[in-house]
Amino acid sequence: MKRLSTVLLALCVLFGAAALTSCGGPSAKDTAEKAVNYLVGDDFEAFYDLLSTRDREAISLENFKDMYQLPEEIGELEPLVPDIKVKAYKAKDFKETITGESALVTYVLILPDVDQLGRGAFSLQDVIALAKAGKAKTIGDLPEEVKSKIIEYVDKNGVPTKETVQNIHLIREDDKWKVNLDIPTMLQSGKKISVFN
Repeated sequence: MKRLSTVLLALCVLFGAAALTSCGGPSAKDTAEKAVNYLVGDDFEAFYDLLSTRDREAISLENFKDMYQLPEEIGELEPLVPDIKVKAYKAKDFKETITGESALVTYVLILPDVDQLGRGAFSLQDVIALAKAGKAKTIGDLPEEVKSKIIEYVDKNGVPTKETVQNIHLIREDDKWKVNLDIPTMLQSGKKISVFN
């Protein structure tokens, strides 16, 4: 009987060790955090490596780079404030919810607050003049004197930011967490590839 107990104990230890090692590697939260930080840092190759097999089979790395869309706030301000990504583009507070072989990671994305920037950089007269002009659809379309006011405001006050809650989906493949953007569906609908809501 003692021998049977020893054998059972040994089997339990072996199964327990096997279970622990099969769950080794980065957590879903760690993988999502890496992925988002790769995008924030423009490391598309590293991000692409974290995509699910289905997503990678749907698009090449080069096409992914061409079709990836920055958050609007970054894309619009980057020509005026070249270091906008360093000043106001970060992610924090990652939290995971795991359901079987999939995970949802929620986090906070910090972006430039274009509305607050406008309120700080422009007087009421500037806003009225812009409204009358009415042709500018993006920051790049604004008159040069308006752009210079934005640059002056940022130089003096920094970039105002806002926080938005974001989600990223992951799935387990070969015992590793992979980002699941569902790129085939995005491509079918003709959308740009975006990670952020």
